[in-house]
Amino acid sequence: MNNVLEQFIGKECIVYTINSSTVVTGTITSVENGWLTVKPFKSEEVQAVNCEYVTYIREYPRNKKGKRKEIFY
Repeated sequence: MNNVLEQFIGKECIVYTINSSTVVTGTITSVENGWLTVKPFKSEEVQAVNCEYVTYIREYPRNKKGKRKEIFY
């Protein structure tokens, strides 16, 4: 599982967890010991997500000009 998640390091992503109300958006900074660390877009804080609870992950969608699209969860 970590090998799959490692391809997202350094990319802006949306991480969905088992709890459908929990969605984490930001730049993936590392995947270590079963934990995924994410740095949110407008914050200096770092969030940690247990890899066992990740159900779906994708890169943040972009429009034709390269800006992040507005998405609705």
